[in-house]
Amino acid sequence: MSRLIDYFFNDPLRLLYFLEGTGGIWYWMSQWRDRIRLRVQFVREEPFISEDLDECSSMTCEVENLGSRPTSLEPTVGLTGYTPKREFRRYKGQIVGLGRDLQPHKPKMVTVDFSARDISFLLFRAYSFRLTRGFSKSLRVWSASQRIIGPLRFKYELVRFKWFGTYNEPQT
Repeated sequence: MSRLIDYFFNDPLRLLYFLEGTGGIWYWMSQWRDRIRLRVQFVREEPFISEDLDECSSMTCEVENLGSRPTSLEPTVGLTGYTPKREFRRYKGQIVGLGRDLQPHKPKMVTVDFSARDISFLLFRAYSFRLTRGFSKSLRVWSASQRIIGPLRFKYELVRFKWFGTYNEPQT
């Protein structure tokens, strides 16, 4: 450690090379701060009857682009979950309307239609939103209260459910 301090103490301009040089720390910090991120808030999920008289499910959420560049959502949203008998299920939903573009720091309400009947009975639901530019975002939801659950708690409760068959959703 003392060699490192002596290296910069003997020639203070080396510190500027380290901070501002090509590929310096400031450049990489600005690249990290400028990345495209997404914030998704769950609003509601409700059943409806489609034009073909099939029972379907609709999910509404608020999506916000936290980056500084515009991006847009892919037209499909993935949904994974488990039945009460511990069977894994995967579904695809379509975003309703043409409003898939996301301008920076402007929240937008998005509605996704799923054509399956048994979505409301899924436990450990995870919605996956894919972007045309940037990383995808997963939204994990408790089944009954429809509250958002964090990724670590989601994994922990999912392992407990798979191994022991226990489902302990908090009541408050």
